[in-house]
Amino acid sequence: MGKAVTMTRKPLGTREIETIHGLKAKLDLPVTKIALAVGRNKTTIHSAPRRRFKPQKRRRHPSLSRAEVNLLVRTIKAMARKAKALYEVTLAMAMKRAKLKCGEQCARAALKKRNIKFRRLRSKPILTKQDVKERFAFAKKYRKKPRSFWLPCRPEGDRIATGSRPECWTARGDAPRS
Repeated sequence: MGKAVTMTRKPLGTREIETIHGLKAKLDLPVTKIALAVGRNKTTIHSAPRRRFKPQKRRRHPSLSRAEVNLLVRTIKAMARKAKALYEVTLAMAMKRAKLKCGEQCARAALKKRNIKFRRLRSKPILTKQDVKERFAFAKKYRKKPRSFWLPCRPEGDRIATGSRPECWTARGDAPRS
């Protein structure tokens, strides 16, 4: 005789129900083989289709509730009123004031649903006084040069310039800018 298979007595999990439905629908296996594959009794396999089967959506749950989003919106509006366009109100500042413990991306997505758009602040290098002096010296040196002095900057071997700026101009001796 064959080996005795030990069957478990705990309720079916969603993963097991998905597996049973898959084996029945896609592979059209008999109930005995499905019972051996899953490690369950045949009666359990027969009762599985009667259970309501909704495949789980594999995604994270939204981490902000409606009340938290409402709080964030009220906080942003209050901070904007108080700022009176004298300084910037960032999303990080509003989240800190509202004492929310979620990521900025999550908060930005929740606000987008309410038609409130927040984007990340652009990070630009700060121009030092030395940089300004060097730029001014360059401008004074090259300001009276004719247009023929400047060459179009294009990648080597490529005749068509791509990108948002079709041409960029550099001095003859300089290396092309990328």
